[in-house]
Amino acid sequence: MKLTTAQKNFMQALQSGKTPSRNVNDKTAKALATIGLVKFVVMVGWVATKEGFAINLNDQEAV
Repeated sequence: MKLTTAQKNFMQALQSGKTPSRNVNDKTAKALATIGLVKFVVMVGWVATKEGFAINLNDQEAV
């Protein structure tokens, strides 16, 4: 799967422990949620799933 630059940056922030967005309508997060890499948790924001933490972003090519 190929991720866009914005999606890659979003995932890097999540994997490093930061919450890049608490907006439930964030388009980048919604796109990542459709492929199962993130989910929204109320009062926390977007968090990476088990699959999201397992993805190696260094091997991903930006679209």
